[in-house]
Amino acid sequence: MTTKQVKSVCPYCGVGCGIVLEVADNRVVKVKGDKDHPANFGRLCTKGSTCAQAITESGRMEYAYRRPGRPAEPGQIGIDDAIRETASRLRAILDEHGPDALSFYVSGQMSLESQYLINKLAKGFVRTNNIESNSRLCMASAGSGYKLSLGADGPPGSYQDMDHADLFFVIGANMADCHPILFLRMMDRVKAGARLIVVDPRRNATA
Repeated sequence: MTTKQVKSVCPYCGVGCGIVLEVADNRVVKVKGDKDHPANFGRLCTKGSTCAQAITESGRMEYAYRRPGRPAEPGQIGIDDAIRETASRLRAILDEHGPDALSFYVSGQMSLESQYLINKLAKGFVRTNNIESNSRLCMASAGSGYKLSLGADGPPGSYQDMDHADLFFVIGANMADCHPILFLRMMDRVKAGARLIVVDPRRNATA
């Protein structure tokens, strides 16, 4: 069995850890951290290590279903028929009402490649800007805070800054559980002499 290695990015928390997928017969058989990636240097947390489970056959829907009417129970139909009917209905809406009549709300747990494809469909083909991802929406309050306090809606720095910091001030964030790879990176610096101050009303793993 021939395997090939494909580099990608973990689909979960947003730290952006690099992963290497081992693929055999068009199936992911193993996931490991990318040692050359500047975010994680090969480290992966539990979510990253098991991210391939989401694209295995077990537990995934294997057929398409359609309701003949709203109150009716869904019935099984062929995948090709489902795709054809969905495309036809979307095309009719697009032709009659224009691109802004369609919007897309997508999962934060889609792979990087899937996110790319759905954005190409929405912005490149349908030509609508009405696409939102839960991975961005769930950060809306943090983005607003960044904008108000720092003037930009993104973290003003890079992970490389952590390797030179003398003091870390963590407020109300449980990095150890929520962003373990960044936490380990921070702790490497703490072990090298940096100070860590945690302010949190709860006694969590970071505190």
